[in-house]
Amino acid sequence: MTDNKGFTRFELGFVIAATVLFGLLVFKQYAAASGRSRAASCLSMRTAVALAADRYAVVHDNLFISSFAGLVRAGYLDRVPACPSGGEYVWLSTGVPSRLICSLHGAQDYAPGADPENDLFVSGCDNLSGFKVSRGKWQPQSGKLTAPDGGLNVAFFGSERWRDYTLTVIASHVAGRGPGICYRCADGGALSGYLLEYGENGRELAVSRMADGTKTRVASGLLPRNFRAAGAPHIYSVTVTGDSHVVKADDAPVFAFTDTAFQSGAAGLFAEGGAGLAIDSVRVSK
Repeated sequence: MTDNKGFTRFELGFVIAATVLFGLLVFKQYAAASGRSRAASCLSMRTAVALAADRYAVVHDNLFISSFAGLVRAGYLDRVPACPSGGEYVWLSTGVPSRLICSLHGAQDYAPGADPENDLFVSGCDNLSGFKVSRGKWQPQSGKLTAPDGGLNVAFFGSERWRDYTLTVIASHVAGRGPGICYRCADGGALSGYLLEYGENGRELAVSRMADGTKTRVASGLLPRNFRAAGAPHIYSVTVTGDSHVVKADDAPVFAFTDTAFQSGAAGLFAEGGAGLAIDSVRVSK
């Protein structure tokens, strides 16, 4: 004789819960795939715009046109470009080859590629692989590394035996002191090494020594007058060779100095206060 009592309340609840969980998983996968698709579309768009600007410059005796509408009127683009996710396009380099970056998908087309001969460390910052978080909290979000607003957040990568190298970071921030870039650094209870960050007025970059928990400014340089520090992604780099230090922003030299305090050390990221910081990519090369 067949038992036709049907589902019990427990069984019915289990089926409903499983259905909801499955739906959430499917939606999460769909959202991730949709985000990757928009990022790919944005990359394709920026590549086309940069190539169009380069072609215009070549034809017009290296005259660079940064206006998207101007490129459309000149017949080099069929429409004004727009990020499918609503990001803002910013020219990082207005020479051939030009560089166009997005405030949301910023460095994906300029993320450093594999170069076994010269790369010491490379990260697209979509995960924490290779990073050692020593203070606060860092977390990947939308393909970037972010730090909580407030408090001290420090993450190291690489070897304390590193001596001469170039550290390149592509990052953006909303407010505050912006990204802090550590080099030739270590964390033996108290942070030590060099720290590159914005000056208090936001119009300069400065390098300080960190030792015994204190910072001492070593050198600084003014940024270009039209440099918009907050709200746009920028390329920051420091090259250290022996006692020589060279600091650049968006591939343009800002200042250089010599100092003998630290001869080797790892690299790292430093965020303090409400910076609204997002790191797009990190590269260390020799």
